[in-house]
Amino acid sequence: MITFISYIVVFGIIVFFHELGHFALAKLHKIRVFEFALGFGPKLFSKKIGETDYGIRAFPLGGFVKMDEDTVSEDPRSFLNAPAWKRLTVLFAGPIMNFVLAILVFTIVMWGIGFPVNAVGELIPDMPAAQSGELMPGDNILEINGVPTPTWNDVTAQIAPNPQLEMKIERDGEILYVQLEAARDPEDTRYVVGIRPLTRSNASGAFVMAVQQTWMMSREVVSFLAALPAGGQEGVEIVGPVGMAGMVGEAARGGIYNLLALTGLFSINLGIFNLLPLPALDGGRIFFILVELILRKKIDKEKEGMVHLAGFALLMALMLFVLYKDILRLFQ
Repeated sequence: MITFISYIVVFGIIVFFHELGHFALAKLHKIRVFEFALGFGPKLFSKKIGETDYGIRAFPLGGFVKMDEDTVSEDPRSFLNAPAWKRLTVLFAGPIMNFVLAILVFTIVMWGIGFPVNAVGELIPDMPAAQSGELMPGDNILEINGVPTPTWNDVTAQIAPNPQLEMKIERDGEILYVQLEAARDPEDTRYVVGIRPLTRSNASGAFVMAVQQTWMMSREVVSFLAALPAGGQEGVEIVGPVGMAGMVGEAARGGIYNLLALTGLFSINLGIFNLLPLPALDGGRIFFILVELILRKKIDKEKEGMVHLAGFALLMALMLFVLYKDILRLFQ
């Protein structure tokens, strides 16, 4: 039950934020919005305010914004009759809200559990740093081998490939240089010195770390998608609804912070996936608008609508295939 409820909540929030972006920009540009709904399926509740019907549907898996994106209309306030720049901002707003959600949940996580900074928190016994006596808890690591290390990720990135290290540190306001010889990690090929980071917890620092985390994860998702035509990345598989439900359930059992972190990751994935220039996705619609701007003439909307319809059918077929692979993995 916890898996089911968590799955509904996580993807409900992710899709809701996405659609809220489209809705807010459409309203800002005075584009006509017929309906803004939470969930899908039969209506449980609806109330018309102005020209927009606000409703709650039976299946709480996200939501949708109903505009006339694919039908030709004489209405000057229809989506298709809006200037290209307004349509672009409406389409971009959905994925952007997915990144906003990711930053928000990562900020909550890092503010709640703390985040590592570029300072020594603990020396591990019988490891190079402790044996040398050169480092002390509280030392700020400013540079390693001449490379600035403003974050803990930078510290570990500089230690990992280098057996010989010169660290520029700050201790009680004094700048010092220490020499360390790293040891090879027995579990892989990285070098380590045996230090754990100092952790801090404040809103501003958590926000900065959340932005960095969102950027780093976005790059990893883009790299994964870019590798798909060549067969994908080794050891990384695409998971469908069943696989994602399992991940959500496992995260939920690990605590609220684990679930929030996974929500951020899934939100980033949805945002980037929707920006792909494929029919029926936001990226596909953006592509057609950019072609309009380049050619300086309107594309036949009925033909474009047929392309998006065909693209939607292909996406559904792909989802069914991924679901099939998900189910096969359950029995392996």
